[in-house]
Amino acid sequence: MLKDKLRLLVEQEVEDFVQTQAEKILKFEDDPMGYILQKYPSLDATLSDLLTDSYKDYITGVFVMAPIPTTFKILLHNGQHFFLIYAKDSYIAKISGKKYYLSDLGAEEYAIKSIADLLLMGMPPGAEGPDAETDNETVTDEDTTEETPPADAADDTGDEETLAEEKENDEFAGSDPKSGSTIQGTGFNWTPKEKKFKIIREHLLTEEEEEKKSLKQQIIDLLKDGSFDDEQLQGIKNSIAGFGFKKDYQEYVDKKGINNRAKDDIFNKSLQLGIINKVMDYIDSDKPNFTNLPPSGNIKDIEKFKELPDEFLMWLYAYTIGATEKVVGVGKMEEFLTFMLDDTNNAGSGDVGLEGGGEVEVKGLDAKIWGQKDGIQSTSKFSTGQKALQDHFGDLVEEVYLGEAGSATAIAPILIKNVALAIKEGASKEQALEAVKKVLKEFYNTSQSQKFVDDYIKVDSLKDSGTLNKQIFKTQLNAYADVEGWTYLWIGDPKSGNYRIFKVEELDKAVDSGQLKISSSMGLNNVYRMKVSGF
Repeated sequence: MLKDKLRLLVEQEVEDFVQTQAEKILKFEDDPMGYILQKYPSLDATLSDLLTDSYKDYITGVFVMAPIPTTFKILLHNGQHFFLIYAKDSYIAKISGKKYYLSDLGAEEYAIKSIADLLLMGMPPGAEGPDAETDNETVTDEDTTEETPPADAADDTGDEETLAEEKENDEFAGSDPKSGSTIQGTGFNWTPKEKKFKIIREHLLTEEEEEKKSLKQQIIDLLKDGSFDDEQLQGIKNSIAGFGFKKDYQEYVDKKGINNRAKDDIFNKSLQLGIINKVMDYIDSDKPNFTNLPPSGNIKDIEKFKELPDEFLMWLYAYTIGATEKVVGVGKMEEFLTFMLDDTNNAGSGDVGLEGGGEVEVKGLDAKIWGQKDGIQSTSKFSTGQKALQDHFGDLVEEVYLGEAGSATAIAPILIKNVALAIKEGASKEQALEAVKKVLKEFYNTSQSQKFVDDYIKVDSLKDSGTLNKQIFKTQLNAYADVEGWTYLWIGDPKSGNYRIFKVEELDKAVDSGQLKISSSMGLNNVYRMKVSGF
């Protein structure tokens, strides 16, 4: 009888722990849009490209419309909508009946403009207006729950995105343990009894017996005498280990300033993999400093990191949180650097902070050279660049060459052509150079950033478009670093684990040597993207 009652007590404790953990996992019913965006990370990245990282300010819902090809309906805050169709290498945007292949930068630019046009439109015909005037309110994910989306595309087959991006292992599956349905968790799988008994411990033993035997010893005896399979025992072990390490773990991640949601996710992943002991040993060990890492390589090859399984390292390296109203966005590789290194922390304003000062800017492959702070203007409108050309070459050239929207938009060859026209019509090289610098300063709108135009754009820069393009690229990189305040640039590939580190003072040399390359040039309506050689 005592054994049965103690067994029920342990089961109740473990069930409560499972329920606590399960509640932390994002469910479709709680946040449909957040669930879909978490399930399809490339959809989140594509919406960021089309609508900036603040895209959730402009949309109210994301629905899965078709399984093959995987098709998403994006509902805008004004009731308009467009579609994103997954096509292996990238997405196809279908906007107002027209398709845009987003692997083509020119098509992406047109798609961005078309979405902007949709946002400027009112509610669609037949939509009901508000009953009365209301103050502007931010639309949150919770507002989308009234509309029932189509069935989730969890059963997608073929070459669709679900095969690449759907999570392989949910930490918990099934419904509330108290419902009586089967529960699957970190290392255990059982069906709770239909009836629950609330057991009060002091009723289990006589006072004399209770004095002789502690609850801890009772549980030990129960485990010795009970019949458990390996899976159940591993689950109980993980649960008990989690209780024992939670306080020390919390102190470490709080000191690091790690995102609140990331704290729980990393801890739960450690429990799921059964490596919480190894993770805590690593936390207590002498960890590497960022400044002592090899300048390039793979995270799995760093000797100290080998103390943890590759599965955990690669999961954390690719870990990301999209920005919402309640959660600050965290990019891939940022929490990895903060958690794994001794001299890093959450910088607050930047990607990763360094003890003693300085920040690390973290970028993936083919990243935009573009920050969040004032100083570098977004060149999102073709007409803006054309106006700058007209304003500053108008006095030197009878007919200013303005480029061609959708094709010839790279700013370097446009400037070189106008320089040639100006000199042909009697202007000096110095006058042409001044006009070029004035045009570029339209995109760098503070004295802090404009000084880099003067530093890098010289008469020698105007000999051909390739030379000028490289000098503008250096201007962009250095102005970006100065305005954002970072001292190191980390470029990594979350899929392979590769990385490369550049100091700010090494950026020019890296561009000249070809280590840092331009993957798309700055134009009249887009910013530079860069790539790193050898990846």
